[in-house]
Amino acid sequence: VRQAITGDSDRKGRAIDILCQLTLQESHLVTMVRAGAVAPLVQQMKSGKAVGDDAELRAVVALSHADGAPEAMVAAGGIGPLVSLIEDGGERVEAHAITALHNLARCARTIKDVAPVPGLIRACVAVLTRSSDADVRTAAAATLACISEAGSKPEIVSADGVAGLLSMLGGEAAGELESARAICSLSEFTGSHAALATGLDSLVRLADASSASRDFAITTLHRLAGGGDAFAQAAMASSEAAIALLVKQLGSSSTSVSRAQAVSSLLRLCGSAESKGLIVSSGGVAALVAVAHADSVPAAARREAALVIASLSTTLHHAVIASTGGVEVLINALSAPSCDAEMTSAAAVALRELVACDAGRSSLLSMGVPSCVKLLSDPNSEVRLN
Repeated sequence: VRQAITGDSDRKGRAIDILCQLTLQESHLVTMVRAGAVAPLVQQMKSGKAVGDDAELRAVVALSHADGAPEAMVAAGGIGPLVSLIEDGGERVEAHAITALHNLARCARTIKDVAPVPGLIRACVAVLTRSSDADVRTAAAATLACISEAGSKPEIVSADGVAGLLSMLGGEAAGELESARAICSLSEFTGSHAALATGLDSLVRLADASSASRDFAITTLHRLAGGGDAFAQAAMASSEAAIALLVKQLGSSSTSVSRAQAVSSLLRLCGSAESKGLIVSSGGVAALVAVAHADSVPAAARREAALVIASLSTTLHHAVIASTGGVEVLINALSAPSCDAEMTSAAAVALRELVACDAGRSSLLSMGVPSCVKLLSDPNSEVRLN
């Protein structure tokens, strides 16, 4: 290490060659890091010689796996040169550089140094679209996931990272998993939702599969449904596959948490006539009634199920709602401890619609008259009118 730092040109070259050879044996890596081998290898890489003969770069990659090496590489100023190699090197150099950067990005002690480096995000996005090597694309997606989790979500979106990550879905499993992870992290940022919605079909397919990426995709879809971005919500509300997936998640075979998440998403999507029709045609009414009656589901989710049923209770669907137990759900919701002004108003409007059909009128006469009479004394004039 001393010769690699202070020796003359000939001795420095020989010392570097020896250090490169030593990195081929994993058992030596930690000892090399502790001896200070990272700095001279990074300096050699920064000199540009690694582009012509990538032994030094391969040594840097090998060392980047070792404990303590990421911090040493950051201290030696190695991040910027690695980014430059991705931008300007060939495929082989690019592969080595992105692997090293991923190792630095996934280290909790260095990710804060990696994330803000100029050009890194765009370099990773470029790799996603131009590389023919699945492993290289996977490393780029995994690096973007780490950067997103560190907080640089707007920067990834601005660099058109969403499109690059979406292009990985449906491909090789490892790359798909890392892309789904990055996408899920990005979905925490509402500013990503419009771009993510362009890949809605792929996300729904992934969420309905049994792959390791499934949970990432489901979480992303729930965030698109509830994030408030008009484009993303409209895309979800008009997607037959997305609505069917949410209705499927309402089923008793799902966990109580999953059922509650699905109800919340449907509540945010059920405002349009199209989405109402899709929920009903997907068998959503019976599933919502089941959730509203399920003691295993949180009270808040049961309330939201009643609100969705109230929203669906239009002239077009009132017969289905009434014949599937919707009236009972609404009457129960009015007497529940969680009933508030929103629930009362929604139920009153819905009951006015439901009484217009035979099934609804029959249900109201058998169990709903006391609740309707009580609504006549509600302080809200609209509730009394309905």
